[in-house]
Amino acid sequence: MRFLIFCVLYCLVALCCSGQTNPNATIGGLVVDANGKGMAGVSVKVLGKQTGITTNDSGRFELVLRAGRALALEFTYVGYKTRQQNFYLSPGEIETVTIVMEPGLGTLETVTVNNRRNRQESGSVTINPKQALVAPTPIGGIENLIKIQVGDGNELSSQYKVRGGNYDENLVYVNDFEVFRPYLIRNGQQEGLSFINPELARSVSFYNGGFQARYGDKMSSVLDVEYKQPTRFGGSAYAGLLEQGAHLE
Repeated sequence: MRFLIFCVLYCLVALCCSGQTNPNATIGGLVVDANGKGMAGVSVKVLGKQTGITTNDSGRFELVLRAGRALALEFTYVGYKTRQQNFYLSPGEIETVTIVMEPGLGTLETVTVNNRRNRQESGSVTINPKQALVAPTPIGGIENLIKIQVGDGNELSSQYKVRGGNYDENLVYVNDFEVFRPYLIRNGQQEGLSFINPELARSVSFYNGGFQARYGDKMSSVLDVEYKQPTRFGGSAYAGLLEQGAHLE
């Protein structure tokens, strides 16, 4: 009889103790860099879940999780490699770890440029040099094609003004070299001559505002001229009522 009572009491005590057992476990610790300094703001979350915590100013963290199953913690921080630590905790267990984060070495992928066509930029106008030879104006030249774009109606001059600026406020580049205004035709000095030979020009770009910083600033416009780079012998000639010309390359 006494033995039976003892067994019943033992079972009741065991059931009470098992009911009070903590079904959770605690994981805490410190996250440091390669020099052993605590890292603040490191993201700590259970792998596969969206929510998590971040380390405090000292680099410490603490998580209370359901015990009795395998889980993995993921540690992430910008500029560092992602660390993953696996755990299997018993109910009521307290686990303390130290995580060392390693700097990440980001490698950019190789970029292959296979299209070198010029893009149309805001405020830019592409001019065909060949059109200067057939332009119906008293004075030929690429400058007269520019006047059509900017609305300058002076047909007897090769100079032009843009957006209310003066005639001398226009930048001119030839093969990426700036040609300063004192070397160009000025008012009253051979006014009708064009600075650019359309037969020698390969491409002409005109910017009437908002041009790139590489051209400078505080000017009204930019005229960018690129001359040909001949690959074989050639030439041309033309004749008209007002002028004649020829070129050899």
